[in-house]
Amino acid sequence: MLKYYPQLSFVLLSYVFVGILFEFLGPNFFHALVAPFGIGGIFIAGMMYSYSLTTSIGALLLPAFLAQSSVPLIALVGGFGGTFADFTVFRFIKGNLRKEVRQLGKTRFMKAFARLPFMNHPWFRDVLGVLVIMSPFPDEIGVAIMASTHLSENNFRILSLIANTIGIYLLVSALAVVY
Repeated sequence: MLKYYPQLSFVLLSYVFVGILFEFLGPNFFHALVAPFGIGGIFIAGMMYSYSLTTSIGALLLPAFLAQSSVPLIALVGGFGGTFADFTVFRFIKGNLRKEVRQLGKTRFMKAFARLPFMNHPWFRDVLGVLVIMSPFPDEIGVAIMASTHLSENNFRILSLIANTIGIYLLVSALAVVY
């Protein structure tokens, strides 16, 4: 898997590493690490939750704010951070990476996937992108799916904010039991 999917392998290994780190250091260590940053720390952790290289760290840091903030506040501020990060990726994909995205679309797998009846509807790709952004998977995948449609930047920001806020809310609510 490492040979064929190096980035996906790295993301999976980062989850394992962060899980082990959490097991050894415990939630109090992470709370002490992020508490001094307050709301700004939640925003940064929300940004980290969006990028593939730091998704697992963001997922670990966001619940660490539970001792000083409520779940809805963490979700909203973290959602804004995630939206900021996603919009940066969206602009990059819409602009500089357009050729690479088109080239990827010419692969046999993507052509077969694009032939599925529901993939002809841009709204379906937007929904699929929102679901990926909402999940703990790296947001770049969902952003790339949404960038392949003719979605405006304003609509993307709104959908990204909603998806990030709901995803972070669900994550922090589920991990509130541990913290």
